[in-house]
Amino acid sequence: MKGTLLIITAVFITFSAIGQTVTETVSLGSGYQNQVWYSMEHGEKKSQTKSDWDIAFEAEGFSASILINSPNGVKLWIYPGPNSDFATMDTTGMASWKELHNSDTSWAHGAFNRSGGGLDLGWGTYDPITHIVSGDSIYLIQLANGEYRKFEIEELVGGTYNFRQASLDNSLNASHSLSKSQFTGRNFAYFSLENQTLIDREPYNGSWDILFTQYTSVLFIPAPVPYTVSGVLSNLGTEVAEAYPVDVATYADYNSLTFNDQKNGIGYDWKSFTGTAWALQDSLVYFVRTSEGDVWKLVFTAFGGSADGNFTFTKEQLYISGLEKDQSLFVNAYPNPATDRLNFIFEGNDASVSLINTKGEIVKEEEFRNSGFRVNTLDVQGLETGFYILNIRVGEKTATRKILIK
Repeated sequence: MKGTLLIITAVFITFSAIGQTVTETVSLGSGYQNQVWYSMEHGEKKSQTKSDWDIAFEAEGFSASILINSPNGVKLWIYPGPNSDFATMDTTGMASWKELHNSDTSWAHGAFNRSGGGLDLGWGTYDPITHIVSGDSIYLIQLANGEYRKFEIEELVGGTYNFRQASLDNSLNASHSLSKSQFTGRNFAYFSLENQTLIDREPYNGSWDILFTQYTSVLFIPAPVPYTVSGVLSNLGTEVAEAYPVDVATYADYNSLTFNDQKNGIGYDWKSFTGTAWALQDSLVYFVRTSEGDVWKLVFTAFGGSADGNFTFTKEQLYISGLEKDQSLFVNAYPNPATDRLNFIFEGNDASVSLINTKGEIVKEEEFRNSGFRVNTLDVQGLETGFYILNIRVGEKTATRKILIK
């Protein structure tokens, strides 16, 4: 009990700290050939070629967002006829079909989800009784190599996506399955239609804050026109605020700003091309609040464009949340924010887990046996909206995570 009281006391003592300004360069390589996942605290977590996948399936929780790899040239159209036309799909008149794109503001709205709303997820309809999403649309996909494929997500049942693809002449006709459990702790699971393979590309979603990448945005001139940009996207749980115009050397008043959780909170428009070189927006500062509550100041200082794909910036930690960060014990908790369930993975076998509110009261307490590196779940439904501390003790090791419940 004494140990628990010490944890509760320590966890809610937060402090401000002005850290050393560090200059970093993240490189996507020439032609922006890679994507880089980045932790504000620990630096680059993983770099991966952007061209090894065609579609990505949301792997976390009960959501079912499905993305296309538009920066690599993948295109998607929804077929205007019924699913029964899959074998005989006629592409005559496809110029009038609706082309779909990933949202540039939300991870929850991939290209396959853009024609839906409510229980209609775009590619299929969710049944709240059976919890099955049944596919109700078929699509035409153009791959980066120019090939066309017919495509249908047949269902999402028990955490498994069942889908199929075929060439236009049906010489290729293949069915595939992808289980979310194969990609525990990742936001998305990736698939190559060309190679018919699953790809594990992302680092654990709790290990990174922002993603340096190309993505599709929309330019209104005056009609909306999608186009590929290079920029920075935020992880789920990461929030961003910007200040402009300010003195970038001295400005640090992030408390007066409004943070947002849109994935393009940083985005691409901090730079512009003059015709001969890239120019940076001066007097612009970004503040990044991580899922653990730490706040970092970020200022871009150079951009190399497609020649080398270099993003150069300074970062400075302005606020350290009052959490005990025991890096010797691996813990990943998601989703954050959580609504009804909080999933977590820990290193070790047996763990004592508690959830503590801002009053220092333990609102949930459970023991987990032989559950190391498995997905464990706490029921947080009905808890008041606000911040909580997830405390996990394995033997003599303890780790804490700040959790927002909405």
